[in-house]
Amino acid sequence: MKVLMLISNGFEEIEALGTVDVLRRLGVEVTTCSVTGLKKIISSRGIPIVCDKEVSDIYADAALWDAVVLPGGQPNSNTLRDSDKVMEIVKDFADSGKLTCAICAAPIALERAGLLSGRKVTAYPGCLACDGSYEYTGEKVVRDGNIITSKGPGTMYDFAFEIANALGLGNKLEELKAAMMLY
Repeated sequence: MKVLMLISNGFEEIEALGTVDVLRRLGVEVTTCSVTGLKKIISSRGIPIVCDKEVSDIYADAALWDAVVLPGGQPNSNTLRDSDKVMEIVKDFADSGKLTCAICAAPIALERAGLLSGRKVTAYPGCLACDGSYEYTGEKVVRDGNIITSKGPGTMYDFAFEIANALGLGNKLEELKAAMMLY
């Protein structure tokens, strides 16, 4: 399994790195990919990280990946939403039936890409336009077809576990939860 995480300055640490951690513990190859032009980025709490790749260094064809993940945080979510390259990537993934996942405020990128229409979704309260083209549920995590959305930092485990389930790794989750003391 291969997952692409698109990320920029101001990302929410728990949502990004917690999701990467859970998926890697399950044997998923997760590539963190900066959309800033630089591999080194700074989190919303001032923690620097070095991404695996920069978006110009990868071939982001959905056929090469099983999922794309967008963590939240600000200004990360706005940067992802405003990036034409991110729009191209998430549309390609969604149109190819690949998992397209966003947490916290990052569903605003999926909203801009037109991927939420007709779907049930969740996000950090107040960040989506809620224009009536989709149903905002307010639940911790929502999977509607190949789109997975989640509410915020406190729902990171729910989000990561739903991605794992959608990737067919649900049979490994109980063992992982026990090993991580999440029971």
